[in-house]
Order: sequence, then C-alpha cells, then structure tokens
Amino acid sequence: MARQLVRLPAGNQQEALEAGRRHSLTAAELRGDLALCDRGVLEPAFVRLVGEALTVAELTEDFLKEIHLP
Repeated sequence: MARQLVRLPAGNQQEALEAGRRHSLTAAELRGDLALCDRGVLEPAFVRLVGEALTVAELTEDFLKEIHLP
C-alpha cells in the first residue's frame, strides 16, 4: 500500500491512506486502475463537468471584458 501512496501527490496521500484503512482496501484496490465497466458510470459526470467548465470559462472571459470597460 505504501508504494501506491508515494505515487500520489503529497496532498492526497493522507486522505488515500485513511480511505484505504476505512474500507480495508488492498494495495491493488488502492492503485485504482479504471476498469472498462467503470467508464460508463463516470462518463456522464465528466461530460457534465466539461460543459460546466466551458460555461465558467465563458463567464470569466465576459467578466474580464467588463472589468476593462470605462
């Protein structure tokens, strides 16, 4: 498990360790490779995230334009 944890960014290691202990995960489970069946579950959320990120980017761009108006 330690080998998997050191591969994570320092800010995520403690949380991953706690989750691993809380859910009694093995080192293989903690590694968390994305299985083919997981993709269908995750895809709608990521599609929505892309849309929301684009909206935030557009609104931010509009805001920056307004800042420079007289």
